[in-house]
Amino acid sequence: MTSGSPMVDQVMDYAIIRLSPDGTIESWNLGAERLKGYARHEALGQNFAMFYRAEDRAAGLPRASLAEARADGRCEHTGWRVRKDGTEFWGDVVITALHDGDVFTGYVKVTRDLTDRKELETAQDTFYDAFDHDFRLPITAIKGLTELIREAGPEDREQFLDRVDANADRVLRMVEGLVAYARVRSGLIPITLRPVDLRTAARDAIANVGNEATSEPTTAVMVLADSRALERVIANVVNNAIKYSPLDSPITLTATTEDGLGVLRVVDQGRGIDQGDLDLVFAEFERGRMPRDEFGTGLGLTSARQLLGLQGGTIAIASEVGTGTTVTIRLPLAAQNRPPARKAG
Repeated sequence: MTSGSPMVDQVMDYAIIRLSPDGTIESWNLGAERLKGYARHEALGQNFAMFYRAEDRAAGLPRASLAEARADGRCEHTGWRVRKDGTEFWGDVVITALHDGDVFTGYVKVTRDLTDRKELETAQDTFYDAFDHDFRLPITAIKGLTELIREAGPEDREQFLDRVDANADRVLRMVEGLVAYARVRSGLIPITLRPVDLRTAARDAIANVGNEATSEPTTAVMVLADSRALERVIANVVNNAIKYSPLDSPITLTATTEDGLGVLRVVDQGRGIDQGDLDLVFAEFERGRMPRDEFGTGLGLTSARQLLGLQGGTIAIASEVGTGTTVTIRLPLAAQNRPPARKAG
């Protein structure tokens, strides 16, 4: 067996292996061990086809890739590959033919793990399909309502106009959500940290949401934050609570200090979040596995987490389906709200 160069052997971000002309593995670097899960002694001497799914091996993809690389000098293919433990990753594979003068000696195969990128692309495609559907619904409703208004009597027009307003608001909030997300994502949101009362920020956010079933905090807690960004985060969380709760269901906001941090909790008695979705709710373009007729972009909580991160804060969610959800926001306390430092001795 030949060995790779010491420099290549230490590369961690790429799986770099040398193959014999028939595809036998002749060298194995640390990146290959990390990505594919095989130790060096387990991989050397094996055929590289073991990294391919059974259906790809049956279709002859490994052999075809080697043949293309030998004929054209290189072959690139992106697709699912298999680790030692049976899990799959989305790999970008480049196989390059090697020659010593005129003598063909084998191949070098470089693999990158693009699973995160593939999952994001899949989530984006799902989001675009859902957004197209959600965007068309209120527009279609508005077009239909305008026809009804033309033919309706005076007693019905007011009701139809209210429905037009409601659907227009749906479209507006979707657009506002996308713009807000884009600004945060591009770093165009200026953040100025000043002492802010969580009680006041919550009160202003609730006023903008306009839900009478929402109760605001009664305790003043001063945190270091950007007032506009914090209000946007709270409004987003309260909007979600309203959207996924029964009409007039109580939503409670409380403010307190815990472990040297200011803590704001938003508690609802709504539908709750499936446990399998709790790790996904902050991911870009994710909307969860419990579809409803409500519109949405799946970006609100992503923006909230990013905005809080810019302020040195965090957001967490605890939930139970059929019982409700608790969203916890934590921010550094402002100087006047911090407990005094203990004196030594």
